[in-house]
Amino acid sequence: MYENALQVADSIELFSADSVGFGFSEEEIEQFRTTVTSFGAALTETGNQLNDRKASREEIKSLIKDCNKILKENFDPFALFVSETHPEFYREYSLLRMATGRKKPAKVSNDDQGEISGTIYDSISGLPLAGASVSIPGFDLVTVTDEDGYYLFDELFTGKYRLTCSRQGYQVPPEQTAEITEY
Repeated sequence: MYENALQVADSIELFSADSVGFGFSEEEIEQFRTTVTSFGAALTETGNQLNDRKASREEIKSLIKDCNKILKENFDPFALFVSETHPEFYREYSLLRMATGRKKPAKVSNDDQGEISGTIYDSISGLPLAGASVSIPGFDLVTVTDEDGYYLFDELFTGKYRLTCSRQGYQVPPEQTAEITEY
């Protein structure tokens, strides 16, 4: 659009005598040229701002990547180390880390996260038990088994997890422990 306006301004100036004959004043022709020039300057400035913004985004991405690396290498092991003595801290820290990991699940590597899954069976009939609640109490995570007795907790960080299971009308089985380790 800018190039078209520039060509029109050039054509008008080239044939300025004819333009005045068509009802355009010399002031209007000059004002059009000034407007086109201002439009070009605004386009250039906008392009520069977009380039600056893109560079800033790349810098921010790099800083976030560095921060996540520091968290993974330093704070994650620390949180895991104090998980038994300070379970509330570990729970809150893990929930915060999981919340940030869910924003871009496609970019999270398998080394950062894992899953816990299984099937719940009726101990008497041996059949899969649908509708059983499976929970990880320290993290306030709960899921319900599907029609095949299957459950899944995904996007969990490395560490030990306690699992409990319940369903009305059934005896509560003993608490189980699962551990997610890095590959």
